Amino acid sequence: NRVRSQIVAALNWAVEREILPGNPAAGIKRFKGIEQPRTRILTDAELRAIWLAADAVGQPGGTLVKMLILTGQRRDEVRGLPWSEIREEGALWRLPGARNKSKRDHQVPLSAAVRELLASIDRNGKFVFSVDGKKPYAGQKRLKAIVDRRSGVADWTFHDIRRTVRSRMTEMGTPREVAQRVLNHAKPGLDRHYDQADYRDAMAQALEAWARRVMRVVENESNVVELARPA
Repeated sequence: NRVRSQIVAALNWAVEREILPGNPAAGIKRFKGIEQPRTRILTDAELRAIWLAADAVGQPGGTLVKMLILTGQRRDEVRGLPWSEIREEGALWRLPGARNKSKRDHQVPLSAAVRELLASIDRNGKFVFSVDGKKPYAGQKRLKAIVDRRSGVADWTFHDIRRTVRSRMTEMGTPREVAQRVLNHAKPGLDRHYDQADYRDAMAQALEAWARRVMRVVENESNVVELARPA
């Protein structure tokens, strides 16, 4: 199924540019019942180990991992982040629908920890996470291997970070609708038509509380859990 998805995407790219008249793989069906959804979330000790390993790696890979942890956004959306999407003096990330899986404009209020992280990055080109400033960071596989080796954490993926953020927000008392909007998940049922509130203030509170929790975990104070304030 994963190979099929990559082939279909590559051939769609060719069709869009009129290199091919049609996608010959379009009719290939996915196999059903052979993949089980992952449920892995990181413990506080694992999260701390990964953060410290990322800290040792430095820029741009290490800061990319930290950004994933602090925001809960998708890996490639963070990896391809251009400076132009950071608005309001670093307080907001405006992610356009053309550049995210959900295909709708998304805003991510940035916590003080994220703003500090961004301020530490050398701005030498278009992209926030980049080796040469000309293209997004592309060494995820090698980065993952280095973080694995330094952290000692096994059997995890970058996407597990996102699941961890969502799960911990629930534990912290973040309302479901707020946590869902932080991760840019689809609105359920009639909400997608009738609930057009931007939830920005509530999302900002949730992400700030999450960032403070992460920093306590990193500082080995994970026995303290902060509850998100009501929206």
